[in-house]
Amino acid sequence: MLKNIVKVTLIFLFLREELRNYNFIFMALKNASDLLLNNLFLVSSQNEAFLERTLKLSFPTRTSKKSFRRNDLKIKLPIKDINIELPKKGPQNRAFEERTSKKAFLKKAPQKRPYLKKEIKIELSKKASQNEAS
Repeated sequence: MLKNIVKVTLIFLFLREELRNYNFIFMALKNASDLLLNNLFLVSSQNEAFLERTLKLSFPTRTSKKSFRRNDLKIKLPIKDINIELPKKGPQNRAFEERTSKKAFLKKAPQKRPYLKKEIKIELSKKASQNEAS
């Protein structure tokens, strides 16, 4: 965890020297929280070259500006750098699992038209009695 905080601080310091305005500092702090929580952070297109030089990050090539919201790019770091514990299964997840389990899907659905079965049985019994009579 400490290693990740140091990495985020380095990114923040590099980018703060590059652009000195409050909006960018806010974005850097938001990126730091995203990096620690979701293992990804947001980089604007104007800072891609700077980050490529300083942190030796590689960015995917952009095909069109419309494919990225506000011309920003989310970068996913390797999982081995950040360890995040997932929440353990609790009682709220247990109810969902019971609803979506295999047993729930294997339960018989109620018959929509049970009267059709009765008619088929009557016809079969009539045919059987006719076959026996002949």
